[in-house]
Amino acid sequence: MRRLIGFIFALGLLLVPSAAFAHDRLIESDPADGAVLESSPGAITLKFSSEILPISPAIRVTGADGKVAYEGTPEVSGVEVKAKLEKPLPAGEAKVAWRVVSSDGHPIDGVFAFTVKQGAENSAPAAEEKPQAEKPAADEAKADTAKAEPKKEDAAVKADAPKQQETKQESGSSLPAAALAVGGVVVVLAALYFLVMKGRKND
Repeated sequence: MRRLIGFIFALGLLLVPSAAFAHDRLIESDPADGAVLESSPGAITLKFSSEILPISPAIRVTGADGKVAYEGTPEVSGVEVKAKLEKPLPAGEAKVAWRVVSSDGHPIDGVFAFTVKQGAENSAPAAEEKPQAEKPAADEAKADTAKAEPKKEDAAVKADAPKQQETKQESGSSLPAAALAVGGVVVVLAALYFLVMKGRKND
């Protein structure tokens, strides 16, 4: 009986360490491993069998073009680890490499992949405003020429303006001369009249 109890106790000692130091494992991911998506996901979410320690978690997402779309520190919330993608992934197979610290203090890591059908190059909105058609170069040249060259009528008016000013000045200057001439004639006639009348009186 004592041997049986000792055997059970020893077996318990062997099982307790293995259960206590069992590492956590990835039980679910979004997108799932091998999934085929119509378009690029907005985030990568990992779910583990136990709470993950927030000690240097890391996720790296590589697109089908070989470029790293995300590499950094994801958010850790209990059993979930989440990384938000700022840009859509290109069409093709994307790979996700992750590394976290298990609840027992041991680091664990893994890799999985999924496929994107519609990539970043096809994700632009369908209804985009068409840019306004540019005016032909000939029309622009005509417009510039019209702005640069004054109209013929304006040029003629500007050319006649000095002549009109000169005419006004000449007419203005001729008025005093005419007044002086008329005044001189009146004075001469008055003098002649005075002389004639004086001669008659003397007679």
